[in-house]
Amino acid sequence: MGMSTPADRLFLLLDPRTRRVADICTGPTATGDCPAYLAGQPLTCAGFRVVPIRQTSANGLPFLVDESEGPRCPLAWLDDGEQAADAGGARVTGPGPAS
Repeated sequence: MGMSTPADRLFLLLDPRTRRVADICTGPTATGDCPAYLAGQPLTCAGFRVVPIRQTSANGLPFLVDESEGPRCPLAWLDDGEQAADAGGARVTGPGPAS
């Protein structure tokens, strides 16, 4: 796969209780920040199950964004290779047990 641009990527934000699509996201900017970040507000994906679905190395691998602080996008770990458990200011957990 060649180098993709953020606009090429797509992530679904699912409500963790209903598993319905609540929003979509293109992921971090080139600097790893959330393009929708507003100071003092939680990130758009906070509290949602995120499913990478296009142009990522983790397509189909769902994870939960539990918390967020600051402008760093919790999805940036896909680009920098850092562990999901330390996603640069956000606490991210894996898919957990199937229900």
